[in-house]
Amino acid sequence: DLPSAKGIALSDEDRLRNDVIEAIMCNGRVDLDAVSAAHGVTPDWSDAGLERLADLAADGLVNIDGYTVHVRPEGRPLLRIVASAFDAYLPRQAARHSVAV
Repeated sequence: DLPSAKGIALSDEDRLRNDVIEAIMCNGRVDLDAVSAAHGVTPDWSDAGLERLADLAADGLVNIDGYTVHVRPEGRPLLRIVASAFDAYLPRQAARHSVAV
């Protein structure tokens, strides 16, 4: 079989979340209004992700202005954590740590 014949088909929501996570990881910011409009949905799908970022916002590591998320320079080391707030497949656990130990 050709490698392109195998794999997992992406849903429209997967593509949407991919664009959000890519913007956060590459640019350190994302305009959820613009990304949602490009995918033909309303930005309220992201409310749960924004709620997960409330603690980081309270600590001054990210700025949340409506549906725009901007990672401050102090929060750049935490880009993966910010992006994970919008990952639908990442299990929500009370504690997470590196397996390298």
